[in-house]
Amino acid sequence: MATQVRLISMSRGSSTSLDQPDDIQAEVYVSGSGKFCLSLHGRELTEIPPDIFNMDELNCLFLGNNGISHVPRDIRRLNKVQVLAIQDNQLTSLPPTMFHLEAMKVLEVSGNQLTELPGDIGNLKQLNQLYANRNSLSSLPDEVCSLQQLEVLGLNDNLFPSLSPCSYANRNNLSSLPDEVCSLQQLEVLGLNDNEITSLPAGIRGLTKMKILGLDNNRLERVPKGICELDELIKLGLSGNGLKHLPAEMENLSNLRELLLNDNEIQYLPVQLYWLECLEELALSNNQLKSLSPQIGRLKELRILGLNSNHLEVLPDEICELSCLETLGLDSNRLKALPEHMASLVNLKELYIGNNSIEYIPDDICILTELQIVAMTGNKIDSLPVEIANLKRVLLCYRLLNSVTCSVFQIVAMTGNKIDSLPVEIANLKRVQQFGLNHNQMDHLPLGMCSMYDLQLLSLEGNRIPELPSEFSNLVHIKQLELSSNSLEDFPDCLCVLVQLEYLGMNNNQVDQVPAEISHLRKLRVFLLNGNQFRDLPKEICTLRKLERLGLSRNLITKVAVEVKKLDNLTELSLNHNQFTDFPTQ
Repeated sequence: MATQVRLISMSRGSSTSLDQPDDIQAEVYVSGSGKFCLSLHGRELTEIPPDIFNMDELNCLFLGNNGISHVPRDIRRLNKVQVLAIQDNQLTSLPPTMFHLEAMKVLEVSGNQLTELPGDIGNLKQLNQLYANRNSLSSLPDEVCSLQQLEVLGLNDNLFPSLSPCSYANRNNLSSLPDEVCSLQQLEVLGLNDNEITSLPAGIRGLTKMKILGLDNNRLERVPKGICELDELIKLGLSGNGLKHLPAEMENLSNLRELLLNDNEIQYLPVQLYWLECLEELALSNNQLKSLSPQIGRLKELRILGLNSNHLEVLPDEICELSCLETLGLDSNRLKALPEHMASLVNLKELYIGNNSIEYIPDDICILTELQIVAMTGNKIDSLPVEIANLKRVLLCYRLLNSVTCSVFQIVAMTGNKIDSLPVEIANLKRVQQFGLNHNQMDHLPLGMCSMYDLQLLSLEGNRIPELPSEFSNLVHIKQLELSSNSLEDFPDCLCVLVQLEYLGMNNNQVDQVPAEISHLRKLRVFLLNGNQFRDLPKEICTLRKLERLGLSRNLITKVAVEVKKLDNLTELSLNHNQFTDFPTQ
């Protein structure tokens, strides 16, 4: 636990008053490991306060996210600093004296405007981690090879058009990795993402302590076989390349837990891939896979399996043997059905099956008590199993109200199917807060839905609903309601008691008036009635003083009530394509 140190004097002969509110020493604290630390992160500093250089006992200095453009030579006085973080500033150079701080173990200078690192960096013999991401480095000094204690090297997002020996970079014109980088024998984390790498040196196999290797978004067309000898690898990123095949030698990566292969051109998986029995995440979305081997059942530790945007037409039954699986992504394939034994996936929390050709949901999916998200938008489902009421933890969500995202909720998305009814047991989903049935074939609202007392967002756009039952007034917590593009002829009176409503969408119906009781909706901010049959702007709407957006385009309006001026918060009034000839001027 960090301890604030308010009365600590570390400077020799310092006369700075500790009672001043801007006293830098008062900011010093002792970390849980007993180090003297100072954090001035995000203070809008344009220079490093000079008093800092008197703190010769300081071990950690954090100056990130300021506007500092210069590091004074006096930095050399902080000879006990082990951690120096000065990322996200405006530095264009680093003074050579910085590299006289021989106790330094961590140096973070990412997010600046550096064009080079001084050769003196080789003096930092104890350096364990070096981060210089997001700069304008075009080369590295040879002396980087002297950093034999280096375990983490980060130079993402730079401008390397050419590399000197023992160099490393990301997001530039780098097409190959120099052999000399392979002399950093202690490296455990090596990121080479966002470059143009087409090959790796054979010496890559010598980095025997490597645990994390990032090669995402390069131009590799094959996996270098040297990587397959790094048997300590835990995470390997190869997404966003041009890979068409994977080598059988990948079976040697026996400790691999995360394998990221999204956004490639892989058409099939070698059987050896299914032998990586420590795998917990396998990401294969946006490839060209047509099938999976039954051997997938061997990946017993798998928790995340991403297969979105492939060409899969059928899944092997063995996928249901992955009892640890928590997330299964199958969006945008060519599936017509799910395996019948989905109930075996007892730990499944998230299931994405949208944009396939699935016609029904297996009944036994409803006994997956851990399930929180089921996204099934864009299929051919015309009904749901009665047992869906067993999914007590599932909340229903969807693409709702001007692209509001619901990624933070538990989700079932049923938009864009052929559902024309819901089982009465839907009433048992008492914890549902969001429900989406856009663009289906519902011609009535099930009474069971009116028992979802916690419902806050409901979207029924693009159905055939002509009216709402009076029981709809039970939904007292509802805040956003979308009823556009249905068959409503009358404004439902039951809506006028839903006093928590903030958004009400009723575009493209046949409504021609609103009741006086609409005034009860005092929290309403958005009211959309475009494409209806109104002949005037109803005076009743003008009582909604919090209204910010009112849509009445494409009606038959011939006059606008002068009371509209009472809507003090109105920022958008849409009256396009009506029939009025004048507008109130006061």
